[in-house]
Amino acid sequence: MDRETNKERERSHGHGEGYRVLVQEPGGHLLFIGSYACTRHKGTERLELQREGKLSFLCLQEIDWIVGDYLSQIEEAAEEVASLYPIRKLILFGGCQLELLNVDFGTITSELTERLGIPVEFHKGCHLIGYGEERGAEE
Repeated sequence: MDRETNKERERSHGHGEGYRVLVQEPGGHLLFIGSYACTRHKGTERLELQREGKLSFLCLQEIDWIVGDYLSQIEEAAEEVASLYPIRKLILFGGCQLELLNVDFGTITSELTERLGIPVEFHKGCHLIGYGEERGAEE
């Protein structure tokens, strides 16, 4: 199967334009929050965005989810990303663990927006439901 056919197949399965649609505006940066296993999705596009300095990962272990350490790790990772890259907007997104735990991203993004001095949003799209703009971002 050629590359174009793969892209068409992804779109037909609800994956839209992938991660790239979230960072179309200059200065946007993605921080993926999830397990190591979740990082395998959209490998080529992920690698391209990493090379462009538009995508970072916070890969958590099971114990982080169980004891709640993931909350402070999200804040620490966001601060680190903001210090490493010249970003104007940070978009947090992740795997299904975030949905299962019902993380309060409204509070997290508000606190990080104030602390970092840039807009921080959470995007509900994940590898299971796609990333298209029609899914929207929650502030």
